[in-house]
Amino acid sequence: MTLVICIGASVKPLWVAKMATNETGRDILAREYQALRELEPWAESLGIPRCDDWKATPPSCLIMEGLAGRPGHGLAGREKEICLDRALDWLRKFQATVPARKISARDYWRRYWARSQRDPDPAGTALAILSWLGRQTPPECALTASHGDFWLGNLLLEAGEIRVFDWGCYDTRGPLDDIYTLLLHAIAPAPNGHCDFESFRGQFWENRTMARRCAGIYHTWKITPARARWEFYMFLARRIRWETGREGQFRSPAFRLNAQQRWAAIGHWLREHGYPYPPGAAPAADSGESSPK
Repeated sequence: MTLVICIGASVKPLWVAKMATNETGRDILAREYQALRELEPWAESLGIPRCDDWKATPPSCLIMEGLAGRPGHGLAGREKEICLDRALDWLRKFQATVPARKISARDYWRRYWARSQRDPDPAGTALAILSWLGRQTPPECALTASHGDFWLGNLLLEAGEIRVFDWGCYDTRGPLDDIYTLLLHAIAPAPNGHCDFESFRGQFWENRTMARRCAGIYHTWKITPARARWEFYMFLARRIRWETGREGQFRSPAFRLNAQQRWAAIGHWLREHGYPYPPGAAPAADSGESSPK
């Protein structure tokens, strides 16, 4: 896929063109085009680019409005923390504004369970997580509109406001899915933005840095431990499938192998610990919820 940014006399981009020459790229652009058309009524209030033109026949081309701002993945220290806080505020506004497609949590699970059975990830980590989830009672909560790849690399910070682009993964998911994507990438030490096993385990369960942030989110958003746990593992299963190229994204053989090895190690640790409650969501002793083994 090729990205072209055209600017005028000002710093603000006038438009952005994405072009694809193969079927995979065309499908991604088609999904983004449909998402931008659906989100157009809220484009201005939520900082979402407007779609200007779409050409489906090869070479496919999607032309959209440009957005101004500082890239989130280039921020550090206090500026990064501000961007994370603004991103969480944006998510609450987005979920409260954009109506989601009607789907139950059980049907949401069934969708990924069916996909994983047809085309399992090489190590079977996502399939194992989804199998375990199928034996749990899904939470009684409404699913919401979801960006699907909500990390700092797809955010711009402009005058304290968030602008969001790259909508090819837009869909209906659990309310916490975008939050977990944001936090997982925020702790990733690798330049490619993917978290290795030691960072994943350390930051979320041992160091407690992300655990404290998650605990604050659960309290503010009124998320129960059971709901947080169920959504966390749905997020992990989807993320594993996405990184190993099972969800329509192009992945090179080297990328897929690396993702398989990382998630196999994480999956083994999670199974050994009985799929523990996610960071900051351990139930209180008198809550009536069972603790992991």
